[in-house]
Amino acid sequence: MEVRFVRKLREGLLDLSAPDYGRMNVAVAYVKETGLDVLDSMKVKIDRGIVGDAFGVTQPEALRRLLKEGSSVRMAQVATGTFHPKLYMVPYDDSLGAIVGSANLTGGGLEANEEASIALRGHNDEAPIPNLLEYFRGLWDTNAVVLDEDWVNQYEKEYPFEGREIDEDTGASVITDVSLKVAGKQIEKAARHWIVITTPSNYRICLASGLWGVNRQTRTIQDVRVGDIITFYIAGAKQFSGVYRATSVPFEDRTRLWPDKLYPWRVRIEPLNQVGRVDASAIKDRLPLIENPEHWGTFLQGEMKHASTADFRVLLGEMKRRAK
Repeated sequence: MEVRFVRKLREGLLDLSAPDYGRMNVAVAYVKETGLDVLDSMKVKIDRGIVGDAFGVTQPEALRRLLKEGSSVRMAQVATGTFHPKLYMVPYDDSLGAIVGSANLTGGGLEANEEASIALRGHNDEAPIPNLLEYFRGLWDTNAVVLDEDWVNQYEKEYPFEGREIDEDTGASVITDVSLKVAGKQIEKAARHWIVITTPSNYRICLASGLWGVNRQTRTIQDVRVGDIITFYIAGAKQFSGVYRATSVPFEDRTRLWPDKLYPWRVRIEPLNQVGRVDASAIKDRLPLIENPEHWGTFLQGEMKHASTADFRVLLGEMKRRAK
């Protein structure tokens, strides 16, 4: 294992790069065009990037530029606190070069600022390389919003541009508004809408794995298609959580994930928003799905239910109210 201290990230990345190297994976709190300019001068492109949204620092122009350059970009979601890593990884055939430290993907972070980082290179089986690879995969696969041009366009409309006072509350409200509006557009254009019912512990596994599963191959699960919209109803907590999009048709996989049952008939999902949970009791009287609000719990039993655009409008409206 090669390990050394790095004060200027640009120099550290140049040292890690092989002669034919051109792409890397990053997980950073902020990305700006000035940082991409530095990478361009090094002839380095981002293959996969996980970025944060805190305080409105990440620029929409930088996100759009990454997409146009062919990078796959995801916006990280964290349950509490702020997404704040600075991880740069250079993959080789059987080894990995990485820099972990204080520098964001900005001009200052890569070139101008006084930063403190550790650069290392080792075989893929040599500690701590497996930990870094696992960490990145976890961020990439778990509850991260996949960005596209529509998402960035909406983010740009809400973005607190240069010259505007930016604080923590501003940054949080920007990303919440964007997430809600993106989710609203997807709800309106989706062909089908679903409420899937699970327990608190199984819900966490669904988010970690990016999968929803049922125990039997019924017509209901067979009807799910790519682009369908999903929300979770967490039994016991009596709460709805999030708006998700199906990214696969149903498939069979008997790998054990959930502790109580196998749930082999599965669908891949991705989140569309970053808004917290909604108490079912707050909207039960307004959901068209629930014909008798006095006995609303009976309508939210089983594994999954067909819902309507109108049901999801009510859910999203309550999310907006809570966000305000």
